[in-house]
Amino acid sequence: MKENWTILVFPDAMQEFAEAHGATFDKKSGHWGIEGEVPNELFRFIVDAARKRDYVAESIVQCACGCLMVVRNNRSTGESFWGCSSPRCHRTRPIDYVPVPGLSESDLGSRPTTVIEFEDRPRAETIFRRAVQDFRGTGAATKWLRDKKVALRHCGETPLEAIKTSAGCARVELLLDQLFGE
Repeated sequence: MKENWTILVFPDAMQEFAEAHGATFDKKSGHWGIEGEVPNELFRFIVDAARKRDYVAESIVQCACGCLMVVRNNRSTGESFWGCSSPRCHRTRPIDYVPVPGLSESDLGSRPTTVIEFEDRPRAETIFRRAVQDFRGTGAATKWLRDKKVALRHCGETPLEAIKTSAGCARVELLLDQLFGE
């Protein structure tokens, strides 16, 4: 592939138009493209590179009402926070809130957002994020964190129970290392 080559995708009917604005077909790669700067007329045909990870899907927080929460900014301080997307609901969460799989706010009644006590909460949150990344999604990670594991019988039967303690965190990290390597 050429050094400063931008791949373009357009319908066959636009081929003459694209060629008139400098697009050429690369036989080696099998793609249409343009070398150098892309003219404004061809911008809409640029292929966006796919993201390696979907950070938005990994960070979705669900409100107790069932709607998704979105990042909002405090008007007076400018600080970011999670706010419910429903206009009828006024629930909020701190921006660094990490949902704990297996527990919803309806399970907790009206208690505060810290739903489980952890000896080392940042480490537990890191394990949760790693599980989401390793299992490529919240659903599969949540299932794995909720299922009983024989290797964790001494520090809780499930990874979710185990990460409440520092020793349990170490065991769950070891399990993830064994499953996905490090």
